[in-house]
Amino acid sequence: SYSSAILISYTKRISHLFTQFHTKERMAVSYKIAGIDWGYSYTKICINGKTHIFPSVIGLGCNISFQMHRRQSIDNINVVTDQHYFIGNLALEQSKIFFHSLRQDRFDDPATDALIKATLGFIMNGDGELRIVTGLPPKFYVSHKNKLVKALKKPHTFIYNGELRIIHVTHVQVVPQLVGTMLDLVYDDDLNIKDETFARETIGVIDPGFGTTDLGVFAKLHYKEEMKDSIRYNMNEVVTLVRQTLYNQYGVERDDSLSTDMIVRSGILPYEGKNIDINPIVDWAKKTVAHAIANHVQNVWINKWAIHRIVLTGEVEKHCIHSSHLL
Repeated sequence: SYSSAILISYTKRISHLFTQFHTKERMAVSYKIAGIDWGYSYTKICINGKTHIFPSVIGLGCNISFQMHRRQSIDNINVVTDQHYFIGNLALEQSKIFFHSLRQDRFDDPATDALIKATLGFIMNGDGELRIVTGLPPKFYVSHKNKLVKALKKPHTFIYNGELRIIHVTHVQVVPQLVGTMLDLVYDDDLNIKDETFARETIGVIDPGFGTTDLGVFAKLHYKEEMKDSIRYNMNEVVTLVRQTLYNQYGVERDDSLSTDMIVRSGILPYEGKNIDINPIVDWAKKTVAHAIANHVQNVWINKWAIHRIVLTGEVEKHCIHSSHLL
């Protein structure tokens, strides 16, 4: 997806910076650099230019007595921290109780700590040093940055898929999530400017995600604090509208947002042995939320006449709120 491409591109650029600033350390110590997005819906990891994605779901672990086939590594993540947890697709398949947090301050939660450790375990083949690039919604960047760094930058001891792991996170680079988009638009992998137009103009960026829709403006690459925002009109609102409509029309009740999100992305509702096309419902919900986003943008970007162009990024290109709904 486009959001994954942004993550890959941004990680390459930060990796380049880390290499410049830590050349002597790099010669003495072996370490990995990873770009990680602990999204409200999915966790995205970029390692050596390759992206890995799994649901941001944490479930209570259990004993699995029999398996028909061997799972792929990304579908077989389990960790032991304060207790035994299944992560991602394994949690959705096997856990009776699972957690899927939409809280802004979820990084101090034991279950989220298990998600963090599971991510670190997936990245590292064994013990070692890790440097992380990650982001936060613009509105919560100042208030949550230090909490996130504190949760990450330390030794992490846990059991990953039956093996004891000790992973030292030594460097954490946290940025407002929209910065990755601008870096991708303006710079190449060696941090040379590839597009002078974006570097000269004032650019508005809209990033509709699952938990927040983030807004930001960059004037000649300078981040304008007074025009940033993170709002509640997002993909979760689309999912909520669809879930309510499915209950009203078919009596189908979904208890969690993530399972409904999967139905929304497929556009198909399995119902009494039939596959029902719910794309008209999904399209209506997207248009409704997109209208609310556009209305909010009009209110926040009062000086929108000074913006040369608007860039839609993130989940816009991946079954979320289509750009045609916003424009």
